[in-house]
Amino acid sequence: TRIYTSELGIETRVEPPEKKKTVTAMGGGLGLEYYFSDHFGACLAGRIQYFDLDKPETAFQTLLGLVIKF
Repeated sequence: TRIYTSELGIETRVEPPEKKKTVTAMGGGLGLEYYFSDHFGACLAGRIQYFDLDKPETAFQTLLGLVIKF
């Protein structure tokens, strides 16, 4: 807490802001592509996110899709 005094003698008290919490931080990813033919395949990818809430938590996300190569 800081107290500032103006030239007129008026005191102003400034409270520090509340500690901010990190919402999320991305932690990289890993992917795999498998081709059934020269132009068609499937992919599997994932990534890890870190959530800094009241208790640290780890979330896993997975992405599935089709790969079409031209």
